[in-house]
Amino acid sequence: METRASYVLVGAFVLALVAATFAFVVFLARTNLESGTDTYLVNFTGSVQGLSIGSKVRLRGVPIGSVSSIRIDPNDIGKIRVLLDVEHGTPIKEDMTASLALEGITGVASVAISGGTQDSPHLARKSGQDYPEIPSKASSLEKVLDDLPKLFERATEIADNLTKLLNDKNQAA
Repeated sequence: METRASYVLVGAFVLALVAATFAFVVFLARTNLESGTDTYLVNFTGSVQGLSIGSKVRLRGVPIGSVSSIRIDPNDIGKIRVLLDVEHGTPIKEDMTASLALEGITGVASVAISGGTQDSPHLARKSGQDYPEIPSKASSLEKVLDDLPKLFERATEIADNLTKLLNDKNQAA
């Protein structure tokens, strides 16, 4: 029996393994280039507490991307500029709006895109804009929190009226 390895066979095996690895890397790189992302801008006017870079972006509940940047607009401190990286080919229409949504009870926020009709044109970048801009709207949670002081004021009025109604004179009558 021969104990020496065939150097030609070992060399051919190593070269085949290197070629297969190279082909696999090229395949992965090409797949990533073809499945790129589109960037969209949303200007929020309220608080974006709970939203962070990497938070999910959902279109009618379906995850389609993530938040890539959160900054205060240097020209208008009342606006928060949020950049979204959305999967290439996702149909973002002109009549869609973005709002904040909570992910369960954890307090982590995500961006929810809703609305839109099939006949509406795709959202495109306007002249002077770096990215196409999705209009924002207040979330239902934000609306409730904005109305909370009014609700407390009404509850106080009701309590005052009940106190007047149940005073000693009315109770004696």
